[in-house]
Amino acid sequence: MIGIGAVLLFAVISISLGFLNPTGTIVGSGNLITREEAYSGFTSVSVNSGFKFYITHSDSYRVTVTSDDNLVNYLEVTKSGGTLHIVLKPGYSIQSTSLKVEITMPSLSGLDLNGGANGEASGFTSSSDLAITSSGGGKVKMAGEAYNLVISASGGSSLDLLNFHVNNANIDLSGGCQVTINLDGRLDATCSGGSHIIYTGNPTMGNINTSGGGTITKK
Repeated sequence: MIGIGAVLLFAVISISLGFLNPTGTIVGSGNLITREEAYSGFTSVSVNSGFKFYITHSDSYRVTVTSDDNLVNYLEVTKSGGTLHIVLKPGYSIQSTSLKVEITMPSLSGLDLNGGANGEASGFTSSSDLAITSSGGGKVKMAGEAYNLVISASGGSSLDLLNFHVNNANIDLSGGCQVTINLDGRLDATCSGGSHIIYTGNPTMGNINTSGGGTITKK
């Protein structure tokens, strides 16, 4: 009786958590839903856990998240200070058919990508500064402009900023990253571990350090 009770209890827990396959992964149902999150007043965005993101300029804030309906309880959308965080709850192995977040906001001062997050940011045109951090295969393609840009990336990250013009840039890459950048001011860069910086424009070279197969080349 105890053995049967344990099996039944496991089945109930499995159903309540989602669809559990034999390896322990929670599998998305395939039924997608989109919900709106009531957040505003942020200038930075942090995206994690393989989310596909679309960030666009607007005079107003709007945040919508699309996922499988049985995974809603595993999504965390929070705001800390001026940063909006999008992530899956830790401790679960999740297989989803779609994890997507769409964000509109008036200005963007920071972007943090982790765990395979990838997407686009466009329409931000200002004389303000922007800081981008990325690890674990984060990817982004951007269009717009900013004044000073600071990038710190590792772990196979890829940043396509060819259509995002900046004046000055300070870039630190390691672990097989690639950044394409468009600038005309000063470029300071540390590039190591097989990482590559490809630039357009006519920047002045500042403090430049390359090692371990890192390269800095003009497109």
